[in-house]
Amino acid sequence: MRSITVLPVPLDHKDTMRLSTVFLASLLALHSGWTLATPPAPAGAPVAEAGQPGKREAQDLYALGVAYADGNKVQRNDHRAADMFREAASRGHSSAQLRLGLLYDEGLGVGQDKGEALRWYRLAAAQGESAAQFNLGLAYRYGEGVAQDDAQSYAWFRKSAEQGDADAQNLVGEALEEGQGVTRNAEEAAQWYGRAVAQDNPRAQANLGRMYMEALGIPGDFVKGIALLRQAAGQGHARAQFFLGYYHEIGRGIDKDESAAIAWHEKALANGRTEAKLRLARLYADGLGGEGGRARAEAWFTEAQAGGQLGFFIDLGTLYSELRQPEQAEAIARRGEAAAQRMSKPSREQLRQLSSLTGRALVAQQRFSAAQPHLERALALAERLPDTAAREVPRALMALANNLLNQAQYAKAEPVYLRVLALREKALGPRHEDVLDVLDELATLYSWNEQFAQAEAVLQRKLAAHESAQPKPDDKVAGTLAGLAFLYWTQGYFDRAESHFRRAYEIDEARQGTREATLAVRLNDLGSVYRSQGRFHEAETAFLRARTILEQVHGAEHHSLATVMNNLGALYHATGRDEEAEALCTQALAMREKLLDAYSLDLAFSLHELGAIYTRQGKLEQGKPYLERALAIRERRLGPGHSEVAATLHALGNFHLAQHNPALAAPLFQRALAIRERLLAPGHPDVQLSRQQLAVARARPGAPPGA
Repeated sequence: MRSITVLPVPLDHKDTMRLSTVFLASLLALHSGWTLATPPAPAGAPVAEAGQPGKREAQDLYALGVAYADGNKVQRNDHRAADMFREAASRGHSSAQLRLGLLYDEGLGVGQDKGEALRWYRLAAAQGESAAQFNLGLAYRYGEGVAQDDAQSYAWFRKSAEQGDADAQNLVGEALEEGQGVTRNAEEAAQWYGRAVAQDNPRAQANLGRMYMEALGIPGDFVKGIALLRQAAGQGHARAQFFLGYYHEIGRGIDKDESAAIAWHEKALANGRTEAKLRLARLYADGLGGEGGRARAEAWFTEAQAGGQLGFFIDLGTLYSELRQPEQAEAIARRGEAAAQRMSKPSREQLRQLSSLTGRALVAQQRFSAAQPHLERALALAERLPDTAAREVPRALMALANNLLNQAQYAKAEPVYLRVLALREKALGPRHEDVLDVLDELATLYSWNEQFAQAEAVLQRKLAAHESAQPKPDDKVAGTLAGLAFLYWTQGYFDRAESHFRRAYEIDEARQGTREATLAVRLNDLGSVYRSQGRFHEAETAFLRARTILEQVHGAEHHSLATVMNNLGALYHATGRDEEAEALCTQALAMREKLLDAYSLDLAFSLHELGAIYTRQGKLEQGKPYLERALAIRERRLGPGHSEVAATLHALGNFHLAQHNPALAAPLFQRALAIRERLLAPGHPDVQLSRQQLAVARARPGAPPGA
């Protein structure tokens, strides 16, 4: 489903387009509200015939047809109306051609015949009848009497819009925004919405308001966006009411106010906007509507369970996932699974979605082993659904592989990733973005498992694909260069790392200027290399500049800012500025504790650094729990043989050495050295440091024999 952070532009079929519209029964049944346009009835329509129809002028015949069709001062008679409209239409009367088309569309007074309806619409449209052009647009949009064709639909709506029809102008805007039958162009879409807004069209007000709120193709403007949404909502437009509820709910461009959100969502639901029920269910279940709200949410849950409405649980659980409330997402998914167990033949597709939702919610809670059977079941169900297997099997495999990676089960994850890669390459070709996404995950696996040669080969392939696809280097090229640089830096090839990080920095600087968050990430990368090279002043300059940019972009609290502060603290620790180091790393740790989950690798970096600082300062008992917690996270997430595990083992060895306990220190240094000798270049400073400290521990009295 779509992310809630950027609201989609769903086609709105809830409101009547024009009060004078003759409702088309077939379209109403299929599309819930769009109706075909009709010309206005002529003033002073005659009340009776006078003479033979063949002798009447076309306009008189048309007026008489309208009288019969509408029951205006005569008894309604669709057959007579059709006769009058046909006579007038055969004489070239465009409005009569349109009205005759409507009768054929509805089967009123004539046998229903979509093809004949379209024939008369075309004749009217050729004479410039805006309503006929609009109706042809609807026919092509929904495949009514003709093959569905977005391009033809757009072309006919465009003709009607250019004559000033506000509904057509809005639909032209929607087609341009979504790229339906025309090249996507959000800026032009906004212009067409603006034309319809000038005619007080509520759909266009809602669409343009949302574009201002989300800065979709136009500069963001909360004031204009909220004003437009309020105008549309004041006309009873359900989608605008839903948007206002949503923005009150999240506090975007308007005060965060759950009570106001509930009020708007209730209005939207009353006007037929069913997705408002999901937002209300979430708000009420979370206690934001008081006990009455909780009771109403529980009633909805009970109703959905009794009625086997699995889609309700899927959509609500997905909403909780998007709101990063995985415990609630899991609870909702399990209620859906319980409802499915009571059904005789639940949909396999819905069972797949529920299993996937439960698995993803458990993953988000870092409960990786508990997630595994749910993800495996989602895969098994996807493989048994021939209509969707080509799309869903690779997705299920990716979720399964990622979960294995999170458990450091590299040997099991690799063949799953390779299977996804083979499926996507066969279906999409070797350079498709979905294929390159799999390469990203494979590179992460090889990097985490410190299979550096394999990781480099995958990233080089990805870099070649990106470079061949773009005339100028873009953010994807820069990101892949940074990934390669990180591999080189990890192995101690600092000059190669610096050149790749610098190239990535130069690409981003040329594309984005000097004040973007991505540039701060590149500066942080360069600072890390400079620190490893002993170029401490250059490293400090890079870190400080990155910190300034991130504070300007994100404010004083952001996970990227915590990374830079932790690295700056590590630099100060390495250069003996321990008080400054402690202050920065303490602040970074507090930020990460608040923003990240309990088993985040970034959190482990902060714990490790602060523990090492306390050890160096002689605050041994303060440092030990930080180092032990960092080791537990790294071993759980990366496996026991990773270089980051070695770093924390080495730091714990220093702790025990400082406590004059070489018997505990030596085995830790020995483990760290074994890992580093296996993974790093022979001359890497970390290898030399572990070898040196192991020798120191062995030389101390009380060291274990042979350690």
